[in-house]
Amino acid sequence: MPKKINIVIKLIIINVAIYLLANLIAFTGEENLTKFIELFAVPSNLKDLLFRVWTPFTYMFLHEDFMHILGNMLWLYFLGTLFITFIEKRRVIAVYLLGGLSGAALYIIAYNLAPIFFLEKVNGLNMGASAAVSAIVIAVSVYKSDFVIRPFNMFSIKLKWLAIIFIALDIIQLWGDNTGGHIAHLGGAAYGFWFGYKLTKNEETTDWLLDIFSNFTTRKPKMKVKYNSDVPRSDYDYNQEKADAQEEMDRILDKISLSGYKSLSKKEKDFLFQFSDKKKDK
Repeated sequence: MPKKINIVIKLIIINVAIYLLANLIAFTGEENLTKFIELFAVPSNLKDLLFRVWTPFTYMFLHEDFMHILGNMLWLYFLGTLFITFIEKRRVIAVYLLGGLSGAALYIIAYNLAPIFFLEKVNGLNMGASAAVSAIVIAVSVYKSDFVIRPFNMFSIKLKWLAIIFIALDIIQLWGDNTGGHIAHLGGAAYGFWFGYKLTKNEETTDWLLDIFSNFTTRKPKMKVKYNSDVPRSDYDYNQEKADAQEEMDRILDKISLSGYKSLSKKEKDFLFQFSDKKKDK
């Protein structure tokens, strides 16, 4: 049975699909691409934002430049994979969205309250997954700060130093050609830091958003059956629980292979033993 596509790959597919759509639109004329970008990029001008309230969500999936999307998707793939391994797959989308929204909020606030941006705010537009990706990068780097990675097998670096370099580069470039973009990156990074810090204290901060997702995505089964249990379950529920358990087991095994059994939380160790017991019973 083929492995399910994980949420990180799904986010990459969405970003690439919209990037390809933007480039197809560009073939029909630059004016059409401009209208497309204006429709989905987040504006710094509050009047424009009032009539395009969806843009703080849509901008984080929109790219026009190839190197822009390539860099974002590489960071998302490598650090998003670590996020899934050490934290939890279902929280990736929550951190991605909330990090993107935090980036959009800081961008809008800065361009409307800081005098240095006053002349630019009328026509300011921001797009790209950078703020959302920054949240994921910083979140996992704070949570597993001493974990060592080897980018492209070239050198070794702890995640905490990677995060510091990542943020420092944005601060240095604040006075460059993409000021608004780097402000948004820092907004996403700030949310990622807060999420990662809270997680080190065993405090979950995205449950409310995951509950909303659950209410929209839960399917109501038509037929109920029993599986040696007093509690009736549908075929869908049974298969879904089985698939989720196997995916969680795969994640825990990946985590063990990366940083050893001692890196597991009590909850993960309990799950490991429970899963093993079920396998023995069969």
